[in-house]
Parts: sequence; C-alpha cells; structure tokens
Amino acid sequence: MTRGLILASSAAFIVLLGLGSVFIAQTYETPSDPNIAVTVLKTCAEHRLVACARPEIRRLLTNMSGAEILDLFSEKFSTVKCHTLGHIVGQELYLAKKNVEHALAVCNNACASSCVHGVIGEAFLQEAGITEKEGLDTLHMSPEDIRALGIRLCASVSTCHGVGHALFMAYGEFPPALAACSEIASGARRTFCYRGVFMQYADMVSENSVRDAEYISLPARGSLQSLCAQTSSDELRACMRYLPRIYAELTDRSQAGLEKFCESYSDAERRIGCFLGIGVARADMVFKDPAATHHVCEDLEMTGDRASCTLGMISSAAEYKRIPELLSYCQAVGELFVRHICYHGVFQSLSFMMAERAETEVMSEHKKLCEGHGSECLNGLYLHNADPWETIVGTSKK
Repeated sequence: MTRGLILASSAAFIVLLGLGSVFIAQTYETPSDPNIAVTVLKTCAEHRLVACARPEIRRLLTNMSGAEILDLFSEKFSTVKCHTLGHIVGQELYLAKKNVEHALAVCNNACASSCVHGVIGEAFLQEAGITEKEGLDTLHMSPEDIRALGIRLCASVSTCHGVGHALFMAYGEFPPALAACSEIASGARRTFCYRGVFMQYADMVSENSVRDAEYISLPARGSLQSLCAQTSSDELRACMRYLPRIYAELTDRSQAGLEKFCESYSDAERRIGCFLGIGVARADMVFKDPAATHHVCEDLEMTGDRASCTLGMISSAAEYKRIPELLSYCQAVGELFVRHICYHGVFQSLSFMMAERAETEVMSEHKKLCEGHGSECLNGLYLHNADPWETIVGTSKK
C-alpha cells in the first residue's frame, strides 16, 4: 500500500471536471421514480452495490433533494446500507454543485451523516486532484497545501470523518493519513478523522468502498492480529474499532469466530478494542431487533468484554441520532456496570457530535432525554466528558 498524495495538473484537472459535468448532465436527464429506484437498489448485490447504485442515485437527484433521498433510504434500507448509499448521494451532490456549502445545504443527518461524509470526502479528493487510477497525476501536493485544505474542510466531527476517508484514499496507507489527521485536527475532530481513515480501509476490504482503489492491497489472514500496530492510544482505538469487521470479511463471519479472535489478544487495551469492534459491526441490529442484539454482547464471558461490546454498539448506533431508542436499549441491559457504560456511551457520543455547541445548551437538551430513565441515565449524562473506555480498562485489569 504505497502511494503519495499528488495533485493533478491544471489542464488535466479541468478536463476531468469538464468530462464529469457532461456525464452528470447526461445521466441526470431521466428522472427516476422513487419506488422503482428502491426496488432496483434492493436487487444490487453487496459486492457491487456502489456501481449498481450510483446511476439510480443520479436519476433520483433530478427530482429529489439530497435530504429527501436520505429520508427515503433511511426508511427503506438497513442502517449499514443506508450509510453506504448516503456517501454516494454526498459525492454526487458535490460533483454536481462543485461547492461544499451548496452540497451540504441539501444534505441532512440521516444515515449517520453519510451524505456529509460523502460531500467532504469528494471535495477533498477533487480539490487535491486525486484520481481513481494511478499515473494520471503529475504534481505533488505540499504538506502545507494538505494542511490548509484539511483544516478548511475539517469543520466538525462529521466533516473530519469524511476527511479521514479521503486521506486514506489519497495516501493508500495508514501512517501518512493518520499524521495528516493529527496536523489538521485535535480532540474529537481528530478522533473522527482517525476513524474515517480506518473505516475507509474496512470499506475497501469489504468491497463496499464508494470509490475504486486498485492500489490498496488486502491484509494476509495470518497478519490480522498485528494490523493495528499503532502506538498512539487514539489511533489504536480507531483501528480496533473496525478490525472485527475486516476479520469477518476475510476469515469468519460467525459470532463464535469473532469472539475467538478477540480472545486471542492478551493485553487489555487491544482485547477491549476488539470486543468494542464486535459491537460496532453489529450496531445495525440495535434498531432492527433490540432483544436479539442484547445477546450479542451480554452473552460474552467477561464483564469487560460485555461492556466494551455494548459501548461499541451504542457509540456506533448513536450516529443515527435515534437517541430515545438507544436509552431504552440501555434501560433493558441487565448487568448494572454494563448498563452504566451503555448510558455513558450514549452521552459521550452525543457530546462528540455536538462539540461545537455550548455545554449548558447541550446539557439542558440531554437532561430532557433522561426523563423516565432515572438516575442511571443522568449519571451517564454527567460523565459524558469522562472516558468509558478507561473505566472498562480499569475494571478489566483488576
């Protein structure tokens, strides 16, 4: 996985944009009936979802806004599929409008803000002159240019997550992409940038990437345990968050197989991260079948495993902003410690996503969410600035 971040020549870039505009205009000529589009998208095979879905999404955009399409997808598809399709909607909006603000104005936060991720990721790649095939770029982008572009686009945790996706697409390997995240962001924004880097790699491994990337190599099955070799705690956590998904794609999708893989880690930090990743990979079930979802985490052997799995599931599901359902899920958790972690995870995730807003305003809104959930919910709210991961690690080392 070696590829430098490079800038297309001005002439080539203009030609590419011109061709892209012609192609979009041609494919946007025929509007699509939403019901027909949904039927077509449901028949798309997972391994070619992006190629199959893109023409239908382009047709939908002739007579529907991005927000209307996302609301439709949120109603008709699983959260995972909705997220992938939302990325494509965002990409197409940016390609059509050639303006970040105008494209974001017709997105919404459905499908875990995936339209926002798609807009920002595509804007970064287009403005940096990154193309899908190697050999078409002629000029290298300076570190100063990378930093300036990243800072401009990395305006919130959602947009920083999109930048993380784009950085991995641009570099094709972890170290420079993560270093760029550290250069352009701090705090929660940097965390989400890191997550975007590793999620993009997981998307590529699962053939669910919203862009082609022939220069990315798959990890060997025997090397998966050492894939997350990062020394920074935040980088390690971001990598472990998606490792079980990668393992499932390449080796064993069964719950028993994933548990055995995570149990192979001897140090608490990686083991917790791995079980957290199982929860992230299964988060789609929280809204579809909450009762069955409880068994995914609560049937695990160790308290730390149960808590970290629950934290991963809740922190990922929280991105869909269906908070009352998540609080009800936490309320139904049987084990007291895990229930505390569940509530804590909900409000930590919300604090990440609302980091740009005033603390007093956020707390006031969140207190209302706890009505009917008692003191455990409020405890989770008041602990939102603490780190539930550290609480689990501390418990696991006792």
